[in-house]
Amino acid sequence: MEEAQGPEVVRPKRCHKQWTPEEKMELVRFTYYFELGRQGRIAIKNMPLMNQIKDIFAHHKGRYGVRRVYHELVNRGYSVNHKRVQRNT
Repeated sequence: MEEAQGPEVVRPKRCHKQWTPEEKMELVRFTYYFELGRQGRIAIKNMPLMNQIKDIFAHHKGRYGVRRVYHELVNRGYSVNHKRVQRNT
């Protein structure tokens, strides 16, 4: 007599790689240095805008807030978002 066998259990394949602790540390290190380089590029890109913001603020003796500085930049021909001005003040 043969024993009846049930249906074969099919397990799904893993879609994602299982990282070892060493690989995780290497990924963290890569991301850290990548972000450091990115911050440097962003700071260089924002430098002319920062100079304009400081000039506007100094010209008006510190009385202009973010909203007025933003509108002054728009009047000077800059195409900039108000959130970017707020981050850089």
